[in-house]
Amino acid sequence: MSAARDRSRPAAARGLVAGAVVLLAAVLLAFGVGRYPVSPADLLRALAGAAGLSGVAPVDDTTHGILFAVRGPRVLAAVLVGAALAAAGAAFQALFRNPLVSPDILGASSGAALGAMLGIFLSLGEPGIQACAFAGGLAAVALVGWVGSGARGAAPLPGLLLSTQPSDYGPLSTVVMSRFDGQKWVHFGEPISGNK
Repeated sequence: MSAARDRSRPAAARGLVAGAVVLLAAVLLAFGVGRYPVSPADLLRALAGAAGLSGVAPVDDTTHGILFAVRGPRVLAAVLVGAALAAAGAAFQALFRNPLVSPDILGASSGAALGAMLGIFLSLGEPGIQACAFAGGLAAVALVGWVGSGARGAAPLPGLLLSTQPSDYGPLSTVVMSRFDGQKWVHFGEPISGNK
């Protein structure tokens, strides 16, 4: 066991280095490619100027604005969101001891969608909808964990029921996704029944 672990460490280190190189290349590509192309030399000069290095010719205001006001925040947000998704996936896999587990298999995506629908139905506003979506995803994962811990060696029916998607229920999801607005049931903006 220890020998296998020692052999896997260099492979993990090579994987981390390869991932870092690919991430760096993607970030440089995202900074340079677009409607207003930025050369690698201009990018390096802009970064050196932002770091306060002396003796570096500054870039023009347009390039500086595009790099630090338009592309920079977007690239940083993309990297942070990707890192958060990777950490969440690794946490799911470690928690359930299954390398194939994902939020859609566990029902977190569907639970979050149900929570968001309830937040919209109750007209809670954006923070309330996000909180309901988060709570729905947590509740779905907790339910799957609870059922899974109690169903070891039992019939697989609960797991089969939990693995279905809301779209499999047809009219039920239509009713849940509809919203009662005054005296009319509104479904995707069109009255489907009630007083006219």
